[in-house]
Amino acid sequence: MKETKIVVIGYGTAGITAVGYAKRTNRVAEIHVIETRDYAIYHPCSIPDAVAGLLSWDNMVEEAPKMTKFNIHLNCRAEEIDVDDKKVKTRNLKTGETISLDYDKLIIATGSIPLVPRR
Repeated sequence: MKETKIVVIGYGTAGITAVGYAKRTNRVAEIHVIETRDYAIYHPCSIPDAVAGLLSWDNMVEEAPKMTKFNIHLNCRAEEIDVDDKKVKTRNLKTGETISLDYDKLIIATGSIPLVPRR
């Protein structure tokens, strides 16, 4: 099976799910995740437990799983997508360093902003 390069922008619920399915579909795929947060996984459903003191705030975040050919770029933002050359330019939000990632498949999983009704 050809080694496919996959770039996933965002590592929330959709991004985590996309990575899981990608690895199941193509175990030799090289996957790069671009995430703006400085931690990989966040459990927002645990907020009530943390507020109630049943769970430490530190337990709401965790590291990304260790997998072969899986790279997560934390504190990074996708700044440019070149669909013709299949490249994503990213910038590290702390250091300012930029890198360019080649891809065969691109998954954009950046989430959404909830709509708050107004009166």
